[in-house]
Amino acid sequence: MGVMDKHIVKVTEIFSLDERSLALFRILLGIYLLLDVINRIKLTPAFYSDSGILPRYMVDLSNFEQMYHFQVMLISGSEWFSYLFFGIAGLISLMLIFGFKTRVVTFFAWLFYVSMIIRDPLTKHAGDDLYILMLFWGIFLPLGRCFSIDAFKRNYSSRESKYILSAAGIGLYAQFCLVYIMTGLYKAYHSSWLDGTHLYITFSRFDYVEPLAFLIYPHYELLVFLTHFTLWLELLGPLLLFIPVFFVFFRMVGIVLFTGLQLTIGLTMDVGLFPLVSIAGLLVFIPREVWEWLFARVKKRTALRNGYQASQVFLKQVIKRNMSTIVSYKPFPIFGELVISLLIGYVILWNIDGYSHRFNLSQTMKKFGYALKLDQRWNMFASPALNAKYLTTELEYDDGTVINLMAPLLKIYSHSHEFHHVGYINYRWRIFFSNRLTRRQYIEYRLYTLQYLLDMYLDEDAWQENKIPDNVQLIAHQHVIGERYQHSDIEPFILYILYINK
Repeated sequence: MGVMDKHIVKVTEIFSLDERSLALFRILLGIYLLLDVINRIKLTPAFYSDSGILPRYMVDLSNFEQMYHFQVMLISGSEWFSYLFFGIAGLISLMLIFGFKTRVVTFFAWLFYVSMIIRDPLTKHAGDDLYILMLFWGIFLPLGRCFSIDAFKRNYSSRESKYILSAAGIGLYAQFCLVYIMTGLYKAYHSSWLDGTHLYITFSRFDYVEPLAFLIYPHYELLVFLTHFTLWLELLGPLLLFIPVFFVFFRMVGIVLFTGLQLTIGLTMDVGLFPLVSIAGLLVFIPREVWEWLFARVKKRTALRNGYQASQVFLKQVIKRNMSTIVSYKPFPIFGELVISLLIGYVILWNIDGYSHRFNLSQTMKKFGYALKLDQRWNMFASPALNAKYLTTELEYDDGTVINLMAPLLKIYSHSHEFHHVGYINYRWRIFFSNRLTRRQYIEYRLYTLQYLLDMYLDEDAWQENKIPDNVQLIAHQHVIGERYQHSDIEPFILYILYINK
């Protein structure tokens, strides 16, 4: 083999994906979908019913591009239809986990998830966008070739394990780089990341952080270090996956560092399932050598437990299964691979369009991105929230009794006898109240929110006995974050008043 051939093989190996890593990727995507469906079921009366905060006729008033999709969840506004939809989505998630009819199921998982965020854009976050993109690239990859019912039925277990080289696999690599590098570039625009104060500001938002953050919060210098480390890891860390020298070592260092970053985010901030889908997008890059090491460990333990003869049988199976070769995976004709390659270029251009003012995609080209849900903007955690807002909804009776209607949606963390902080029982409620309802462009949803919370609190007997207040108020509380733990609160102000006809 010539020098050029060796370089080609090395480059091919770098951009290939192991079948077992793809299987792990599939399983984690299925688990994410299952957990997210369970989470959304709890929100059905509020966000997936015409009697809730977001009736269907209000969907088009939101700020999200959604007119180019087949909107399955808009067929009916009844709660039973939403429960049925989520039940089917849950079944799809199980089929994805166990790898049954994997390619078709991956497509329907993508279709159903797109429909979920079209129906409820008010609680959408970056993890939803990332999950849709992971599913999109996964449609074109052999996710069911290992650890699946499909593999068992087609006797794939008797084949050699392969490195898969395809345009969709390169799409996953490109997507990974775009997520982190673009996030780093957006952050580099803000002084709070450059001077190291961003994590201090973020952890000062007590409605946003998890209890573990309070262990780190008092250590200002550590927060400064972690801020700088995060920024440089996102800007330069993706390169670790592509270093040809000591390839396995550097790739695993990159995977471990980014996985640690996501776990830290999940343990210190209320970001829901975002770390899970991010980790799924990382573990898909685990190289062959790691799997062979793991299988060798299993073989060794099996040999000690069952004796030499049993281990020899198992060893033959492992060797047969794990003699990896690189194959070009083309489930579609050459034209299909070309189309996927063009989509990779399109996604790159979309990110450049969002970041640079000198380059703009035409509206016609953007419609194409909205249709396939390739639209993306990775500016999460970029700008600091120096004025953290949180909401309360209060109704007052004639006897002076004041009730906070949001109380059932809150949870209290007690850190000591002197200090506690309040969070939300569901991270999507936090997104809605803190990131959406406080903004002027979502003012039309304030009425529906108060009506929904009032209906939750007042039962039929209260209406019949006329035990209802004159009005209910949506009140904004603003917490101003200062330097070095010098904070202040602004006088609460009323965002909306709902007068009640008795």
